[in-house]
Amino acid sequence: MSILASIKKGVQALLPVLRIGLLRKSFIYLSASILNALIPFLLLPLIARALGPANYGVVGTYTALVTGAALFIGLNTQGILGPIYFKGDREEFAEALRACLVVLWITTPCVALAFFLGGRFVESFSGVSAGWQFTVVGAAAGNFALSVALAVCQVRGMAMRFGLLQIAYSVVNIGLACGLILGLHWGWQGRALSQLCASLGVGFGGMVAFGNEYGLLKRPSVKMIREALRFGIPLVPHILATILRNSFDRIFIAAAAGTIAAGKYFIAYQIATVLTLVCSAVNQAWSPWLFQKLSTGKPEDRAEIKRVTYIVLAFFCLATVLLMTIGPYLVSVLAGGRFGNAGDLIVILAPASGLNGAYYLFTNYIFYSQRTEWLAIITVATAAIQTALTVAFVRGFGAAGAAYASLFGGIIYFSATWIAAERLVPMGWFDRRVYAQPKDAQAGGETRERAE
Repeated sequence: MSILASIKKGVQALLPVLRIGLLRKSFIYLSASILNALIPFLLLPLIARALGPANYGVVGTYTALVTGAALFIGLNTQGILGPIYFKGDREEFAEALRACLVVLWITTPCVALAFFLGGRFVESFSGVSAGWQFTVVGAAAGNFALSVALAVCQVRGMAMRFGLLQIAYSVVNIGLACGLILGLHWGWQGRALSQLCASLGVGFGGMVAFGNEYGLLKRPSVKMIREALRFGIPLVPHILATILRNSFDRIFIAAAAGTIAAGKYFIAYQIATVLTLVCSAVNQAWSPWLFQKLSTGKPEDRAEIKRVTYIVLAFFCLATVLLMTIGPYLVSVLAGGRFGNAGDLIVILAPASGLNGAYYLFTNYIFYSQRTEWLAIITVATAAIQTALTVAFVRGFGAAGAAYASLFGGIIYFSATWIAAERLVPMGWFDRRVYAQPKDAQAGGETRERAE
């Protein structure tokens, strides 16, 4: 089949996608994500110049600490809301929602106690003083509440409310940061306090909006709490490894090369992760459509999935090349001369971010097969390799070494996830016949899938 004919079939495959609203919802999610990223992006020059590389490096490590605390606050139980919602039992969904909040109230004091006991140690490598680490716990708790509210919006198809919650968080966060840093001349502490207020205010505000509808003040059953924990706790190794991949580089650069180097790296990292935000927005609308198509078991539906997937991958590749081209200029325009050669890092970090985003297209098959232990193994192994490479490369090449380690980690992560997806839900990705799948081959794939 010619390339032109393949493109024609791919475009034709997008038409039914448009009819079911995938593109419309993708546009809403993408627009909200872009605006959500654009607000702090436009104010980056003011905040970066006001803080300087050293203070901005502490902001990077503070953000990494919030991400780490969020792993244990709530224990990822919000992930159970999607599967329960699509079962169609409204009362069970409401009970699952209440169970998530109970887990939040239990885990938050435990994480706060851990910071209280290890505060001096955390301060020694992060630069975040022990007295300010309480804001890390509060911000992480607010982020979990926000993630629960966003999960409810997503499973119910409330794309507009989903976007408004995201944008509200960014507006409050950056608005307070500008007031505290530019108006009151606070340092990194102003950025920390703004993140705390935004996550608590918008996160719990979003939950209150669903309070009356789902009776959030009622007590859930112990059985539902156990079910939520049974779903969330096995994902801890996966998310911990993901956090390690995404945060260890900044913390290690700050410890090994100083906060100035960490600040330059964090600027480049923030610009590069725009690609991941785009991919994540596409996936928020993509995954329900994908699960619906997979559940039919029809060869023509799976062929359609493949066609659309390859078109989306081509779009991601073009976006990566574009960011690699204009990224260095963005650093000089947004952050100024004090951030020096941070622009060179984007050429390395952009493809790493693109690979980490494109992985979303294939990790859904692992969730569909309900074999999440595969994802945990892949993530932990990739994190171990990337961490080792970061330690070795930073000592030899400075911040550029961390960027190269991220790129190698992205290649491993994307490739391993794609291979696992094909093993668990055979789609014939690696066959020459990309746009067709015989019925007998499909039947064999279904047999293999059930055998798993």
